[in-house]
Amino acid sequence: MVMNTKFSPAGAAQFNYDMTRNLFALFGQYTRRPELLFKRIHDACKLLTAARGTALLLLETLRSNQSVEENMKPLRELQVLRLDSRQCIEVLERRVDIKCFEKWSVRQTI
Repeated sequence: MVMNTKFSPAGAAQFNYDMTRNLFALFGQYTRRPELLFKRIHDACKLLTAARGTALLLLETLRSNQSVEENMKPLRELQVLRLDSRQCIEVLERRVDIKCFEKWSVRQTI
């Protein structure tokens, strides 16, 4: 579902709210830590709701030609543990605010 949608900051906040307050709460009736059942969605929510500056720096780091271990350090800092760097790039590219910023910065360099 995340990969079929583009998220504005408000849309990402609403998605995060729906997941944490509704889906996780529903499964919380049956397990202590429902977010463990939805680890990838939980990680995607962290990436989608991260501050724009943090997300831009993370995207730039992940796109650089560093080693896998170097790319994983900032993900661990954000506690994104289940998505690999390619998947994180794909999730971050679903953010409308990042795409708009990238288009704007390309125009400024021309």
